[in-house]
Amino acid sequence: MPLTVNRQQAARTLLLALALCPAHAMHAHELAERAAALAPGAFIELPAALPEGYSGFPQLARVARNADGSGGTLDILGWTDGGHWDPSRQQLYYMGLRKHKRFLRYDAERNAWEILPIAGEQAPPAYEAYGHMYGRTALDWQGGHYYHLSGSTLYRYQIEGARWERLGSAPLKSYIAMDWHRDLGRLIGVQGAGGGSDHHQRHAFDGQQWTALGASPVHGYCALAHYNGVSHDMLIAGGNQTPRVLERIDASGRIHRVAPAPFDLGVSSTSLTHDPVSGDYLVLRRDARELHAYDPERDTWRLARQWSAAEWPFGPHAQLVAVPMDDHGVILWLNTVTEMPLLYRHDARPAPRAVAPAASALPAPTVAETPRLIKTGSGPRTETPKVTPPSPSRLVEIGAELRPGEWRYVATQTPDGKRHALNFMQVRFCAEDGGYMNRATYGNGWMDSFEYDPASGSFWALLMRDRGEKKLVWLDAELRWHVVSMPWGWDCSNNRRPFDRLMLVDGMLYWPPAYWGEKRREVGRFRRAPIAPYLAGETEVKWEDWGLGIGQTSIGQIGDYAFEWFPEQAAFIAVLPGSTKGRMPPLIEPTAEGLAKGKPFEGRLWSLRPDATQWDYLGRLYTNGHRARLLYNPLRHEILIGPGGFSKNRGEFAKLFANGERELLDRVTPPGVRDPLGFQYTIENQVLSYDPVNGDYLWWSYDEQRLWRSAEGREWRIENDFSDLGRSALYPRGVRDFSRQDGLFGASSYIQITPIPGTDLLVFFDPHKGVILHRLAAHGEPEV
Repeated sequence: MPLTVNRQQAARTLLLALALCPAHAMHAHELAERAAALAPGAFIELPAALPEGYSGFPQLARVARNADGSGGTLDILGWTDGGHWDPSRQQLYYMGLRKHKRFLRYDAERNAWEILPIAGEQAPPAYEAYGHMYGRTALDWQGGHYYHLSGSTLYRYQIEGARWERLGSAPLKSYIAMDWHRDLGRLIGVQGAGGGSDHHQRHAFDGQQWTALGASPVHGYCALAHYNGVSHDMLIAGGNQTPRVLERIDASGRIHRVAPAPFDLGVSSTSLTHDPVSGDYLVLRRDARELHAYDPERDTWRLARQWSAAEWPFGPHAQLVAVPMDDHGVILWLNTVTEMPLLYRHDARPAPRAVAPAASALPAPTVAETPRLIKTGSGPRTETPKVTPPSPSRLVEIGAELRPGEWRYVATQTPDGKRHALNFMQVRFCAEDGGYMNRATYGNGWMDSFEYDPASGSFWALLMRDRGEKKLVWLDAELRWHVVSMPWGWDCSNNRRPFDRLMLVDGMLYWPPAYWGEKRREVGRFRRAPIAPYLAGETEVKWEDWGLGIGQTSIGQIGDYAFEWFPEQAAFIAVLPGSTKGRMPPLIEPTAEGLAKGKPFEGRLWSLRPDATQWDYLGRLYTNGHRARLLYNPLRHEILIGPGGFSKNRGEFAKLFANGERELLDRVTPPGVRDPLGFQYTIENQVLSYDPVNGDYLWWSYDEQRLWRSAEGREWRIENDFSDLGRSALYPRGVRDFSRQDGLFGASSYIQITPIPGTDLLVFFDPHKGVILHRLAAHGEPEV
């Protein structure tokens, strides 16, 4: 349903804007002078006075973790879609949150920052235990109102009276996107957290009452919403389940579905703003150091600017908030790196190349005209297929020749010239007096996957055994294997298996060693090294120690725990054992089944952002974390937690979502297993993976000789039971059995699976059979 605004209202709005927003030439303050002198494409600091006790803006943008000031600090610039500029008062408003809220104002006339109180009977709560601010703030500078949504309650700050008022319950809640549409005189938001009748619904508030505006194709969960004062419209974009879907609400209230973005949009990784001169919307992709422009009139995207690492002013892990200042023609970037925020004048000239989704060597999914509605355990959601640039690996070229459902052995070049990978996937045991014993064993046991680098098309793994050799192995894009023994020097430590610990983040390998005794408190510190020197042929690459320990001693001493990088949270996630008797509360509500069966909480979930001073405790899990699996799903923007362990709670799955929420799935047993009561996932001889086309979860079992599929990790169905081996043309010649000499797989159950993003290919790594490529036959058409 479109919004409407009459001509008289539009005229009053325009006259009020002209009266309240004089040209920047009338201002003689520091901001105006620096903005006027700023060249297109340039940054310049905006020095300003800070409240007493603060030495730089990054310090002002951090709050104490605990009320008594202990436990370090947390930044309040992450996971939010912008601050707001008031041209009539020449003031900037920003509210941030990490447990504690901080309400900041910058006054350009005084050139000073101040902290505004969040206090009074009608004020919103100043503390929220979980989450970030997301898009839950908006500014109506004409009315003198600053809006903040806390939970499902809307609050309003009266700028002139310097007081808060509680406006009551809103049809929006949680991690949504909203902004004030100045031309329509309404606060507009999209609800996307949770299921029910309010799912994907637009709502508008005119200062007095709410109006429902109908269903939106944009999933409001972690989405972005931004009003553009130059083009006089509002863009609502992205979110967890519709990362490339956008819609635009113009000055007359008409709602337009626009072209999909050529990349994912979400509050965790992108900043949405606009150019105060051209009126183009701008999207900053922080990790890629790219600025993209969207022209709302032509409905087109282009790359506006790309910075080199040396040119980029914000560092690798900065949190950024964009504040466009239309009357000055610049954008102010609040950030956690530079001493003061940076003014930026956008250069609207086109970049040398345009942005378009690249074609894949395989039939790639296309962005749908309209999103599909599919059912999940948490309610319906919309899904737009993800377009991924093609991989440089030759495996993609070979995969293009495969028929759907086909399996193929792929020849690779081993370091010693022998046929099978078994020779270099074995590691030697260390002798007591130095050197190696005349004994070796599998080094790739008890691990789920090789780490894949899409930029180079290479696959990476660390192989190891207790008191044995550590090996770094990788398969390059030309299908040549490389091996480096003891990559960081002589190490015969008690790190029994690789488990689920190696991560590849922004071209850097991260690996957390296991420790014994009291040194277990150091678990959570990493060794890390870049892959670029290895790819260039170097073998002596320095690994550095980085990070900090979790401080927990009640964990396994052989490394049988799991770590994963979660891009949407820009954080490392760890699942470790931890008994119920500890001081920490569960934080996660038990399920109905859990209450009925009296399941104890035995595992602990932790999170570490690169700029944090300590690991964050996220809550307990049923499974105790031994031999667990953290599977990041880039299409669903979540982590599936596959259990392990030695307790009666083995088999208990869970999920971690991009917004920080967790969900317990209870015990899961796929169909067709020989012993349903005794069956559970274990990293020893089973593998969890995902379909790189639609994000379905895949579960492969060597013992059960089956591959299962699940839309979300709760209800599974048989994808492949391998019953037609020896008869189907989809299997290699001579294959009659599932395993052993004449089998599709070798005698070892130590097999890893890695999907190739942007294709429908899975790569199996078998120490006896080598590399096996499989093209998925189907992708579990979603239930409409």
